[in-house]
Amino acid sequence: KYSMYRPINQRVSILVGIAIINISLFYIVSISRVPHYTKGYEEKLEAASLMKKSMEFILEYQMKRDDFNIDKEDDPYESGIIGPATTLITTSLANLRSKQTTINPNLSALVVDLFLDAGLQKGDTIAIGLTGSLPAVNLAVLTVCEVMDIKPIIISSVGSSRWGATDPNFTWLDMENLLVNSGLLNNRSLAASLGGRGDRGKGLKT
Repeated sequence: KYSMYRPINQRVSILVGIAIINISLFYIVSISRVPHYTKGYEEKLEAASLMKKSMEFILEYQMKRDDFNIDKEDDPYESGIIGPATTLITTSLANLRSKQTTINPNLSALVVDLFLDAGLQKGDTIAIGLTGSLPAVNLAVLTVCEVMDIKPIIISSVGSSRWGATDPNFTWLDMENLLVNSGLLNNRSLAASLGGRGDRGKGLKT
């Protein structure tokens, strides 16, 4: 005959004791945790918030335009920043997925990391080349400049590769001007170029 194995220790008091010990250990571990924030944590949060507000402001403006329509296939997040594929100011081919990837306010947190790695500090002046091809990246850079109190000297290209700021009636310079006039940004381009190959408008439809 075979008998079922029974644990030797079945006293309730012992099981209760083990449970109390486990709960006590869990409590000690939970109250012993100390959060450690990465360098630039506060700046990252502030920059992401400002970029989000800037994108929302642009979308709000876009939605009021009679000639504006969002292509939900190209712009699934309905950001209003991904433009048509081909217009009069489209300069070249591009990858749609790469444009969609930039539509994320957390991109500004990456820019904070890059600025800190470069040793930039409050009050520094930097030169920036912006492009109509990546308006969301432009926003990430400019919002970080605002948060970190860095002065950018900006030159922008008006032309854009596919799915960038390709709307001739609402180019990157128009977006930039809108945000500066709203008070969300304080820095605007000092000069602009046509963009395209050679930065001389090659690829633009004429």
